[in-house]
Amino acid sequence: MIPRYALRSAASARTRLGVCRYLSSSSTTLIPQRGLWDTIYSGTKGIISLISSEKSRRSFMASIESANINAEVLKQARFGNMLTIALFHDLQDPVWEKYNFDVSDFLMGVKPALRNFHETMGQLQNEFPSVTSQEERTEKLLQRMHQIVTSSMHRKGSDGNTDFSLPDNLWKEQAEKDPESHAGQLGLMVSPKLFDSLFLTTETAAMLASYKEGTTNVSYVAVLSARAMIMDNEEVANDNSESVTNDGEEGKQSSKDDKLKSDTDTIEAKEEGEEDAASGEPEEVDTTPVAAQIEVLYEMEQKIEVKPEIFNDPVNPATDALKSLKEEVQRSDSISGDNANKSSSSATPPIIKDERQIWVGTFEAWLNGGNDGGLRWRITNMRPPNAEFPGLYGGY
Repeated sequence: MIPRYALRSAASARTRLGVCRYLSSSSTTLIPQRGLWDTIYSGTKGIISLISSEKSRRSFMASIESANINAEVLKQARFGNMLTIALFHDLQDPVWEKYNFDVSDFLMGVKPALRNFHETMGQLQNEFPSVTSQEERTEKLLQRMHQIVTSSMHRKGSDGNTDFSLPDNLWKEQAEKDPESHAGQLGLMVSPKLFDSLFLTTETAAMLASYKEGTTNVSYVAVLSARAMIMDNEEVANDNSESVTNDGEEGKQSSKDDKLKSDTDTIEAKEEGEEDAASGEPEEVDTTPVAAQIEVLYEMEQKIEVKPEIFNDPVNPATDALKSLKEEVQRSDSISGDNANKSSSSATPPIIKDERQIWVGTFEAWLNGGNDGGLRWRITNMRPPNAEFPGLYGGY
């Protein structure tokens, strides 16, 4: 549960380094992102169901008691009651039960999955080479910030043409050479589009701070929305083509994957057909493509080490706050009887900051008929929670 004090404390403790570490609305999702009208529609249907059905009312109370629906958190949101009932209605979709999905099992696994995601991101952040001078860092930082803004503006266009250049994603090459590397592990956790965006924003964050490994903690996980949708076969093909990152091998790998999947489906269909024939009950194999999307609100805490050279950087908007933090550390050293000249030394000690953020992560998977060979959840989008909780920007 994310109580009110946690929401307030996360807002007050958010890091002020001036760069968002994750690029919201940066990835293509299987199912279009939930909007206000989606919530209103599902909420209205849910209200009708609760009014007219005793079974629905019992199911609703059971979901609240089991914490599959975290009403204490959702009621703090804008239109919280509508959001709660909309989530209940969407979870009653018979598609979930048909394909053996249990939201309680998802909640058990999502917390360690998110912790692993942020830990891997921090380790990748530390792998970026240190910038040798303040001038170089400032120039590179401004360049990357311009690319992030340009990239975000471009995605809102409809022409589909790219008129700007983004840096090559070096993680792709690492993942291909060593699937067990941090880049290879991250590639299995997120969608290809988000993979590219994370490289850009993480490289920028690495110029400002480094991550203290092993300090990530994820808590207060709550589901905001859960939707399942029957898709066209064309959508499955598009998802398959985007899941390959090697430019030269896309066509070959896609063809191999399609052939392997086709052969596997043929074998499975043949085996099931033989079993059905033996039992006298022939049954067709269900290959209907069904996509699922779940939005999760959660709180993440970790420690970062702010790089000393940013204290005197006039470009960085966090300079004043960091100077105050530095002065507090120096006063503490002086009071505790440490070296009196330490505070006046030209060398700036690194500053360890506790970073607390609240995020909404979008998880997607194929419940049936996809290309992953089974249920495999991937993070397809990361965004601040201010759409549901106005004024709360947990990712800065």
